[in-house]
Amino acid sequence: MSWTEEQLQAINKRGANILVSAAAGSGKTSVLIERIITKVIEDRVDIDKILVVTFTSAAASEMKQRLLTALYKKIDETPDDPYLQKQISLLNRANISTIHSFCLNMIKNNFYLLDMPANFRIGDTAEIEILKQDVIEEIFEEKYENNDKGFLDLIRKYTNYSDDQSLKDLIIKIYEYSRCTPNPKKWIRESVEDFNFEEKIKNEDYSNKWTDILYKDLKDTINDSIEQLKKNKLKVEGIQALEKVYDIYEEDIKSLEKIDTTTWDTMLTGLKNKTWTRYVGNIKASEGEKAIKSELGEIRKNIKAKLTGIEFLSQKDAVLELNAMYPTLKYLADIIEEFDKRYIEAKREKNIIDYSDLEHLSLQLLVDENNKKTEIANKYQFDEVLIDEYQDINEVQEKILTSVSNGKNTFMVGDVKQSIYRFRQSRPNIFIDKYTNYQKAQRNNEKLKESTKILLYKNFRSRGEVLETTNIIFQSIMSKEFGEIEYNQEEYLNQGKEFEKGKLEDYSSELYIIDKNTENVDSSEEKVEVEEENNEDKEIIENSAYEARLIAEKIKEFHKQGYDYRDMAILLRSVKSSAPVYEKELSERGIPVYSDAASEYIDSIEINTILSFLKVIDNPLQDIPLITVLRSPIIGLNDNELLEIRLLDKERKFYKALELSKNEKAIRFIEMLNKFKKDSLSMPLDELIWKIYMETGYFYYVRLMPGGKTRQANLKKLFETAKNYEKISFKGLFNFILFIEKITKTNNEFDSAKVVGENDDVVKIMSIHKSKGLEFPIVFISGITKKVNESDYRSKIVYDQDLGFGIKYVDEILEYDTISKKALKLKSFKEMLAEEMRILYVALTRAKEKLVLVGVERNVQKTKESLADGINQYEHSNNKLNPSLVSKYKRMYEWIELARIYNNNIPLKEHIVPAEKYENMKIEEDETFDLLEYVKNQTPNEENYKKIDKMLNWQYPHKSSIDEITKTSVTALKNNNNKKIEIKKLITDDKTDKLTPAQIGTLVHLAMQQLKDNNIDKMLENIKLNKIEKQELIKRKSIFENYIKSDLFKMLQQAKEVNRETPFFMYIDSENKEDKILVQGVIDLYFIDSKGNINLVDYKTDYAEKEEELIEKYKMQLDLYSRALSKAMKKEVTNKFIYSTKFNKLIKITEEQ
Repeated sequence: MSWTEEQLQAINKRGANILVSAAAGSGKTSVLIERIITKVIEDRVDIDKILVVTFTSAAASEMKQRLLTALYKKIDETPDDPYLQKQISLLNRANISTIHSFCLNMIKNNFYLLDMPANFRIGDTAEIEILKQDVIEEIFEEKYENNDKGFLDLIRKYTNYSDDQSLKDLIIKIYEYSRCTPNPKKWIRESVEDFNFEEKIKNEDYSNKWTDILYKDLKDTINDSIEQLKKNKLKVEGIQALEKVYDIYEEDIKSLEKIDTTTWDTMLTGLKNKTWTRYVGNIKASEGEKAIKSELGEIRKNIKAKLTGIEFLSQKDAVLELNAMYPTLKYLADIIEEFDKRYIEAKREKNIIDYSDLEHLSLQLLVDENNKKTEIANKYQFDEVLIDEYQDINEVQEKILTSVSNGKNTFMVGDVKQSIYRFRQSRPNIFIDKYTNYQKAQRNNEKLKESTKILLYKNFRSRGEVLETTNIIFQSIMSKEFGEIEYNQEEYLNQGKEFEKGKLEDYSSELYIIDKNTENVDSSEEKVEVEEENNEDKEIIENSAYEARLIAEKIKEFHKQGYDYRDMAILLRSVKSSAPVYEKELSERGIPVYSDAASEYIDSIEINTILSFLKVIDNPLQDIPLITVLRSPIIGLNDNELLEIRLLDKERKFYKALELSKNEKAIRFIEMLNKFKKDSLSMPLDELIWKIYMETGYFYYVRLMPGGKTRQANLKKLFETAKNYEKISFKGLFNFILFIEKITKTNNEFDSAKVVGENDDVVKIMSIHKSKGLEFPIVFISGITKKVNESDYRSKIVYDQDLGFGIKYVDEILEYDTISKKALKLKSFKEMLAEEMRILYVALTRAKEKLVLVGVERNVQKTKESLADGINQYEHSNNKLNPSLVSKYKRMYEWIELARIYNNNIPLKEHIVPAEKYENMKIEEDETFDLLEYVKNQTPNEENYKKIDKMLNWQYPHKSSIDEITKTSVTALKNNNNKKIEIKKLITDDKTDKLTPAQIGTLVHLAMQQLKDNNIDKMLENIKLNKIEKQELIKRKSIFENYIKSDLFKMLQQAKEVNRETPFFMYIDSENKEDKILVQGVIDLYFIDSKGNINLVDYKTDYAEKEEELIEKYKMQLDLYSRALSKAMKKEVTNKFIYSTKFNKLIKITEEQ
């Protein structure tokens, strides 16, 4: 590999601490790995003498693998070198891991020094959250019972009486936050004692750290106002008609300059005494002069409002107020300490620790009470400590890693511009301090004598258009004052490689703003069928739909130009409310998509349905869960049927009315419920859940829904959660339901099951945070016009590692922010906006070839004019906008637009699109075709049933889905406009325990997918089926015995790649060429053989007299599958086969047949 000079410095420099500031795409991972390889192979340092801390386990595995490859390559050159052989054996115990893995190993090796049992374990995330809730609830119950006055005062001041959960959550959050400090108890106590001013008050000393913060900000505000007045005064200088305006401005400037800003109190007094002369009224002047007068009047009005709206107390009054809150805070600290003590005890009882324990127990082993290294620390000294993603480190991790280094052998790699984990308490200032103080590396081969920084600024990822856009935006807006680092030539992204012409004519970055300032936009019409809690939520969902529709158009354009779907990603600031909208809109337009929105799991239809069923089994007198199950496909009662049942008994619970019903489905449900209720008393919870899946058929049903693969995986995950739950916690259905509810309340939601691989041809929707470290040829950054979330500052008590607590003053009458809370809000908000800017940087630098930014704005022209006016009110320097101006804005779009306006040559093409274009893109649905009802009313025809089942498997639309055109007869695909398939019911009228031929075929199908080696008994043992289903498979064991002897099975063992149950969908032409038919299905099996040929296989279990019958029957289906697979793989399918269990052989289908 060809290294740059800076990369070689990072690889080869020795002798002191080194900080590598590695810009996005600069090859930092390769450099880090090469340094390790060089240390081991050339410097002859044993691999177990090096500590490498990575951000993810995957990164650690990659490093180990690359190191192993390098060692084997060197061994090939010098096979008799015993040192290299030794390194191979040491690699398995090499300290290349995440910080938590390193800590865990240290604790395991020294557990006896911590008074811990050897068999401790890390608690499951959900288990830990439940334990915390149990502990805090126990404390609160005791306080209530004891009528504790301090506690009741805390409740009175910091809850709304009706619900104390917010205070419980606050206590846990403060406890968790404290764990990011090296000494949590000390931080809490010192933060509380900062409010104890008794001694200072006696000495009339009212200084404090909070007014210091507010003093600097207020002084800057005054100076900023003076600068604005001076700059705008020049606009009227020499204009006779506006002489009075000039005089007023001159008077304001002089009076503000006279304010004594030496202390907090003198500054407040000066502002209070400042008089504001009435502004100029009507004047005789030209229209242009009147416009200038009006503009300057508005500017002065804003300055006046800013300076007269300050509601601060004198320093003395502010301190007296804080001192009055000291007893309340002290009591809060007592509860947190009590929580800590009991939580430790609760974990000991369960023999578990949590992730923060890993760090603090390690610190306990490495550093003593006097902050000196222990004997253990001396044993853990490494030749070099290498840290990846150093910008995301916290204080505790820094102290751990410092304690295992010698003070001059730490190699740190990161990019502070990509520090975006503030919510995990990462401290970018640790990186920034070293960046500021370390000397820049000299271009020589001398051993380092002092701590050094090396800058990697060449980007090997992105085209010049992406880099230029990023550079111009960030050189304009990012500064030390606002962004925490100066974006200058040292930080610029410089193109490190040349790109070929490529697939697009124009790779310029693009900005699409959907303008809602259109008279024709009907904002009252519902655009998306999502339950909305308020207007803000409604607007978010509506805007997301607009953006998604625009992006869908662009995706189709790029796809036509040769890009795969996997080449494109949509990045969102937050996926929780927006991602489902994007997924829906793109899916409806035939674009395969995968969303990584974790919050969808508990709220998903399939999980909600099963959890409701479990609740009803536990207690059927719960109306909402009961009706959820009754309306679900499991039972299939419609609204009219539910109403009829309700009218049977309007007074009591719905279940009582249900018991009176003669409705056949209601009767069957009660029979089913009683059966499951009986099972729940004796059956393990996971087995009960699996039985519900199998006996209702719901597990297979969800596979037919949109996103069926994910839905089925979610159900599997719920099954596994139940299985694990009974191992680690209370047993039983009731406790499991309680467990799920508690987890949901704590907002620690389960992640959705992951079912998409890196090579699946889908557009990925993900948060910007999850995209970090990834790259895509085309990146859409959507939602850029959204406001930042300020909800964190609404709490009555806030906290900060440097400033401690910020608290509201609360008494019987008043409630308002003290200076402590105002200072914390100010500091935290600045830090949050700085991180928001860094999040934008991460998003922009994910793109390799093309950037597309998308947002929705209420009035684009008004926004542009406001930003342009703002630019004109300030002095700017060195191609950088005044930080005071940039800090006024809180949205990514505003920062981007500021840069666009300020730099006329920015290579970012802007497109303003009227919202009405995407307002009426909702796809109509006029008629629903109920496939099961249709088939039920026809004369049974096995052959036709199988055709429709396989040809249109999965074609299940949701509301507002696209016009999926399907057949009205079950014999052929035929044009039938405005029809959709809707699968509604699963429970059949057959009450016997016998399986139908179709069900048996499905079972055999499922088993063959699971049979990946020749152990049939193991497959039959592990497959999750009920007793009847397993018996049916055992009867047909010979099918599987023949299968593992078949040519197909041998071919699969030798294949380069095997893919089972691969979903697809594609459009095909109908008889009317203007219309399209959407065909969805699941390919049973395809594999790539040693020659690179693609082989398509479909399993068939049905009876036939001759092979030709199967070929005739299924040729059309396999042709369609082949077309879909060829399109997805960008390569023709070589062979199409049917594997017939009737003939126990592989039947090849040719074009001539």
